[in-house]
Amino acid sequence: MTSPLLYPMGKGDRGETLAEKREASMWGLIIASGVCGLLFGRYFKIYALIPATLVLAGIAYFLASKQGLAIGVLSLVLATAAIQLCYFLSVAVTIFMDNFEPARVPSEEFL
Repeated sequence: MTSPLLYPMGKGDRGETLAEKREASMWGLIIASGVCGLLFGRYFKIYALIPATLVLAGIAYFLASKQGLAIGVLSLVLATAAIQLCYFLSVAVTIFMDNFEPARVPSEEFL
């Protein structure tokens, strides 16, 4: 038996199965849409989610054409839920942080 340290696998021979590739691409889309939701919630209004969801639909269609309809639909639903949840979480944190101002040092009260 040969050691994997002595004979590393080639570029395309990593031993990943098709299910692992599907899961990785689906999780990558969900995490990326969550990060986009956080950024959209911080800097844009809710109307920015409409074109973002259309972009997600295009990416999910691509996944569906490569990996199957079930993966495409599941990716679209989970990515849309992730972008909306992260958007509203970011908006809530922004509103919460805007309502609090830093405490003043007692010497600043006399200025």
